[in-house]
Amino acid sequence: MVIGYLETIASLGESLLQELHRSDALTSEPDGLAAAAHRLAGAASNFGFQRITDCCRRFELAVTSGDAGVAALAVGVSTAIEAALPFVRGHIAPSSPADTAVRNTTGLPEGPTAADLPLDDLPKHDED
Repeated sequence: MVIGYLETIASLGESLLQELHRSDALTSEPDGLAAAAHRLAGAASNFGFQRITDCCRRFELAVTSGDAGVAALAVGVSTAIEAALPFVRGHIAPSSPADTAVRNTTGLPEGPTAADLPLDDLPKHDED
């Protein structure tokens, strides 16, 4: 059961990262990005990934409200996902060589490449 949750978090995180890395992502599919962030926030919160949860919720709110700070929040979401993925991947035992091959072809960094960016410095959206 735990592996299933981790697989879901990894899958949702990798999918959202791929979308966020598209140059037109914030303008072409904002509703899809908000929905993906919502799903990831829910999955991450169930397993205690508070950084991902908080970033995704702020990002979703910014996208749906048309907040001008959405691009900075997208960086925060990417950073949080990239920082957590090595941990998540490290706790998922591949069930077959094909699973490993799929995980290794996402084109995403294997480590927390943006871990030095403090998420506390990201703009916060007031939820009042």
